[in-house]
Amino acid sequence: MKYRKKEDGNLSLISNLDKIQFDSILKKVKGLLKEAEYKSDVEKLDKTFCINTINMPTIECKGFVCRTEDMQEIISLDYDCIRLDLCILELEQLIYRHNLTPFILLTTDETIDKETKEVYGNYLAVSLQKHFFAEANKIKLETHTDIATIIVARDYKHKSACIRISTKGNRPRPKFKCIVGDITKPYKQEISSPHLKMFEQLYPNLPKINYLNKDKLKNLELCTYLTGNVGGVKNSE
Repeated sequence: MKYRKKEDGNLSLISNLDKIQFDSILKKVKGLLKEAEYKSDVEKLDKTFCINTINMPTIECKGFVCRTEDMQEIISLDYDCIRLDLCILELEQLIYRHNLTPFILLTTDETIDKETKEVYGNYLAVSLQKHFFAEANKIKLETHTDIATIIVARDYKHKSACIRISTKGNRPRPKFKCIVGDITKPYKQEISSPHLKMFEQLYPNLPKINYLNKDKLKNLELCTYLTGNVGGVKNSE
């Protein structure tokens, strides 16, 4: 167990438990807090007891990082529970504002709203154009991407976001949805050849985009990571 008093006077208490002990402690704490709240002086409620529980990541996933051999980044955006039309519109605006190459749009879970008939789901969008790390993150901050794609890129040992290519629990690997952007025009921006090759191998039906400036790099860094999040759109409504 870890107990720490923070500089602002607040406390941090961390303990890793199995399910039996977790449920037992949670039941006891709920009872204690309810009793303590009842006994507290309503004129002196200057303390708050906040408990946040976390499921430890145990599901292994495989993927590849967004970083290139020359320490640049491709942009990957992770959208959770978003309407497909809004996702595409945001990507189109992003392409226009920053002169980006098209986005490869994948879906990890998708459904149709029974009342409105709107298509919505979880999507992964990837542009193969290369950027410096700070530039890529600045662009990401303009979007509705899961903030974890930015935080993880800073804290994760690979120092880059990871694009999943394996199953996740009982969920399949991401499926190709469409290309967002004009595939008929030529693109002079430098793109990552290894990432393009990987996508072409994973998705043979991927439409050809007229990239005029493919880098000469060969290697792509694969990665393995643990996650505890397997929720789909039905759990995010």
